[in-house]
Amino acid sequence: MASTSTSTSTSTIVPVTDSSVKFICPQDALLGVWTLGNDAYVGGYRMDTKGNDCYMEYEFTATGISVNVLGNYDHGVYSCQLDDGAPQWFNANNPTPTLGVGCGISGLSTDKHTLKVTNAPMSGWWLTLSNITLTTGDAFTGTKTFTSNWAAYQLPSSLAAQASASTVTAVTTVTATSDSASSGSHVSTGAFAATAAVLATLFIGATIAAVYFWVRDMRFRRDHQWSQAISAAPIAYTTEPSTSTQHTEYNPLTSPMRPTTASQYPTYPVEKAGFAGSSTGYSGTSYTGQ
Repeated sequence: MASTSTSTSTSTIVPVTDSSVKFICPQDALLGVWTLGNDAYVGGYRMDTKGNDCYMEYEFTATGISVNVLGNYDHGVYSCQLDDGAPQWFNANNPTPTLGVGCGISGLSTDKHTLKVTNAPMSGWWLTLSNITLTTGDAFTGTKTFTSNWAAYQLPSSLAAQASASTVTAVTTVTATSDSASSGSHVSTGAFAATAAVLATLFIGATIAAVYFWVRDMRFRRDHQWSQAISAAPIAYTTEPSTSTQHTEYNPLTSPMRPTTASQYPTYPVEKAGFAGSSTGYSGTSYTGQ
């Protein structure tokens, strides 16, 4: 914190990096994340969000407070709320990057107060916050109205009812990042996450496909090698008798060895008159076999 003083009041600068400044997004906020940046337009650190209903909350004890809000062509509507008072809406849409007082109030009591700055419930517009300035020693006026360098905005009734509803369970989402000098070059962290998820899915799919085709190619190579080996192998012939011991049943009624005609019976030699049998064969000069 840095402080300056005048004859009537003292000013203290609270940077957005101070641990007492809370940056919160509802769990159901679209693009809900706060991003820490640093550029020339704000003269130091800043916090950016594109999430609908994301807000900054800061508790303080002082007689006045203001917070800087960056205006640009891609920035839009936001609200400022003190304690339990009604929120006031402003529009930071501007043709060129310009830093101004987003909301300021003075003449407060010296009690503890809470400032809440909220991005509009309609998503798609950036909200950029820079330094907070506290003042002490202001004369008490009891005022509850904010002043701003940006034009007041009337929130549509359909969104006003939503904005006045209690905030859902919230989580702090602050991400540090390097940034360029141009506020118009914001890139959503949600977009990075979505891109990373798509790339991861494509990588997994490509890996599965590569493994599948590799396995298929290896099987093809293996089968092709086996096929070549089989076709190139010599055919072995053998004259060895079969060692088969298979038994078959003999049926005399259907056996093909049983003669069925006279011509199928074998012929035997027949002795004729004048010839005599011999123990070593037939003798004589005339032998016929029938």
